[in-house]
Amino acid sequence: MDNFEFCNPTRIVFGKGTEAQVGQEAAAYSKKILLHFGGGSIKSSGLYDRVTASLKAAGVEWVELGGVKPNPRLDLVHEGVKLCKEHQLGLILAVGGGSVIDSAKAIAMGAVIDHDVWDFYMGKGAPVAALPVGTVLTLPAAGSEASTGTVITKEEGWLKRAVNSELIYPRFSILNPELAMTLPPQRMWEGFTALGFGQAPQLGFPGAVAGRVRPHKTWKPIEQATMSYGHGVSVSLVQMARAYTVFARDGELVPLTMLRADGPIAGVPVFRAQTAAAMRTMLEMAAGPKGTAPLAQIPGYRVGGKTGTAHKQENGVYQNKYIASFVGMAPMSNPRIVVAVMVDEPSRGKYYGGQVAAPVFARITGETLRTLRVAPDAPFSTLIVPAEPAKESL
Repeated sequence: MDNFEFCNPTRIVFGKGTEAQVGQEAAAYSKKILLHFGGGSIKSSGLYDRVTASLKAAGVEWVELGGVKPNPRLDLVHEGVKLCKEHQLGLILAVGGGSVIDSAKAIAMGAVIDHDVWDFYMGKGAPVAALPVGTVLTLPAAGSEASTGTVITKEEGWLKRAVNSELIYPRFSILNPELAMTLPPQRMWEGFTALGFGQAPQLGFPGAVAGRVRPHKTWKPIEQATMSYGHGVSVSLVQMARAYTVFARDGELVPLTMLRADGPIAGVPVFRAQTAAAMRTMLEMAAGPKGTAPLAQIPGYRVGGKTGTAHKQENGVYQNKYIASFVGMAPMSNPRIVVAVMVDEPSRGKYYGGQVAAPVFARITGETLRTLRVAPDAPFSTLIVPAEPAKESL
């Protein structure tokens, strides 16, 4: 696994042990911060000790506020706002999943105003400033670690409302895939199965396979960590294409069929809409000039997707043979189609998904969009393809 960093505009710091960098990242914004988290899992896992050691080494002082629950509550947000004002804190550091980050964003907006932050959630005005937010993510695919959205619940009346503002983009997000081990294996397994992995697609056509997602009770800790970035799970190209419908449809997984359907197709909610929106932003960057798949670009249309390059295994041994893939969607302003391309054992000296599968995606997708008469959502300008795209990992 290669560590890397990129900006979307959230500064993403990905890789093993990256939580050790949180002190220097936080210190760039403030020497006094609010450390915001959920239950006791960050302490029992040792993450709390590693984060606070890094803060100490960077000379950062902190005030703690734990207790974030799923569907983060307005009352705790009010408590965080009060702490920020009393102690003149300059950064909210969220350590946890999407609920913790959403709560931190709400506190960041409320800490710089003299009225109730809930006003923004009720549509009474829009934020004009916010304290910076940083995150250490403990759950895979939360989405809020790189998005402009926050959802808060007011227990009185059980009102659940959202705010979107570029002011609350996290300034940095630390993503160590090993931290996925703080997520119970059963919950992670439920996420895979909710996407249809480990189950044969109901296509009504022979030959559909289930792939493989092993029972969570058999997982070793290192296997859970590597599964958080795709290793140890076997899926077909059809399953992967279907999984991408959750990003195209604001978190809904769409059923597959080989037959034309009249009228809208109902999907099954899997992720929050803001998680799907955050993923679309990242996928579009991956297909851009600075991503791994600039050859997936199509004149006149915004596209997004992810490359894949894998060694083939024969008789339990990896060979110098490859599978190259690209799965993407378009147009990104309002996705209409998902296209998945896989090339088995590409030749002619190229084998990366961005080199081999992305151009095929561009041709198929471009012709399909024009055939469907989908309105363009980007200029018909000359595409920018760098001589050396971002390097892919195997």
